[in-house]
Amino acid sequence: MASTFREHCVFCQICGENPAGTELLVSAEDLVAIRDIRPIAKHHFLVVAREHIRNVKSLTKEHKPLLQRMVSVAEQVLRDHNADMADYTLGFHWPPFCFYAHLHLHVFSPTTGMKLINRIFFKENSCWFVSPEFVMSKLECQ
Repeated sequence: MASTFREHCVFCQICGENPAGTELLVSAEDLVAIRDIRPIAKHHFLVVAREHIRNVKSLTKEHKPLLQRMVSVAEQVLRDHNADMADYTLGFHWPPFCFYAHLHLHVFSPTTGMKLINRIFFKENSCWFVSPEFVMSKLECQ
C-alpha cells in the first residue's frame, strides 16, 4: 500500500499516529476499526481504510478486496461486542454528503433503537447513505 497520509485528515491521524483516547478495536495493515466519537446507537463503530481514499466514488475494481474486508471486520467487531446480528446496518456516506473526506464504513446496532432522525439520516441506499452491496454493485459495473 502506498503511503497516502494527509496531515490534516483526522482519519489519517488515527490510522497513523493513534492519538491518545482513540481505542483501536482492530488494527490491520489495510484498515482500523474504532468507536464513533458521537454514537447514535448502542454499538456505533467505524471501519476506516488506512489508505487515504476520499470516498466511495473514488473506489475502483481494485478496491473490491478492501471493501469486502471492511465488511468482514465490521461484522466481527459487532460479534465481539455481542451486538444483535439480526438488527444492524453497515453503510457509507454518498458524495456530496460526506463530512470527512476519508473512506470509512459506519457500523450500527441495534438499528431499531436509533432515534427517528438518525434512522432517516442513515437510511440504507438513500441518496446520501449507501450499503456496501450497493458500492460493490457499482464497482462490478466499472
